[in-house]
Amino acid sequence: MKQQSQLLHKLLRGLVQRFDLNVLSPYLPSIFEYVLSVRLSELQIKLYEHFLRYNANASPSRDSQGNRLFSHYHELGHLWAHPKALIGKLSVFSGDNGNDRSSSNAWWSQILLEQEDMTQLKFFIRANSLGKKVLIFSQSLVSLCLIEEFLAAEDRKNRAGLALTDKNPIGLLKLDVDYLRMDGHTTVEKRNSDCNMFNDPMNIRARVFLISTKAGGMGINLTAANRVIIFDASWNPSHDIQSIFRVYSGNPLISGNFPLIKGLDNKNLVTYIAFWLREQWRKRSTSAK
Repeated sequence: MKQQSQLLHKLLRGLVQRFDLNVLSPYLPSIFEYVLSVRLSELQIKLYEHFLRYNANASPSRDSQGNRLFSHYHELGHLWAHPKALIGKLSVFSGDNGNDRSSSNAWWSQILLEQEDMTQLKFFIRANSLGKKVLIFSQSLVSLCLIEEFLAAEDRKNRAGLALTDKNPIGLLKLDVDYLRMDGHTTVEKRNSDCNMFNDPMNIRARVFLISTKAGGMGINLTAANRVIIFDASWNPSHDIQSIFRVYSGNPLISGNFPLIKGLDNKNLVTYIAFWLREQWRKRSTSAK
């Protein structure tokens, strides 16, 4: 296979121009990637185990409709983000009869009383305190909305504790001023204006950009940022790599990936590493004489 790859590369050398990152790497600044594994909380573990038990005991008809890997992955993705993300998703975990549904809803109501921190956002809060610009990528709109809730809570806490105002904005987190959001519902005009606003070196307030991986993972340049948070790993590791490269061109970059211990998200990290190793092997095989 390696010999065939080298032969094909040699035959097409005069017809196909192949350039990869190696062409630009001598001119690009450094990039640091960190993988911070996050443990599930006690409540998340309880919900996770309940989900597994419920689907293991599902009836054949229900099993044939819903017990599929990808559908389970998307549902569990809300649980991994934060228990509050499951609000509105109760039917997935509820039984078929009315009694089970009622008792399940009563149990689920305890989620509203939980005040759990999002460990992933501590990375952002630290960068924010240093005056860095941050991109936060997520595949889930629910997760983006949840992050906005925590940003609003952080804004209220900072206003109360530090007596901040628009004239003293350091610490404020107002939508379309201090942080921006891009997803599939964002118009082309707003995408362009938000990108220009974020990249403006004179604009020190626009320092956080929440981005849907599918909507903003390609086709835009946000070189003003020097921090990237991959909130949830993708099945396709190239999506995460493309997200990082929205930034990696002019500034030293720190990237954080947050897989969950004992979750399927951790499997995606393994896929990402395997993808990276294959890319390294491909580069060596095509450059070999």
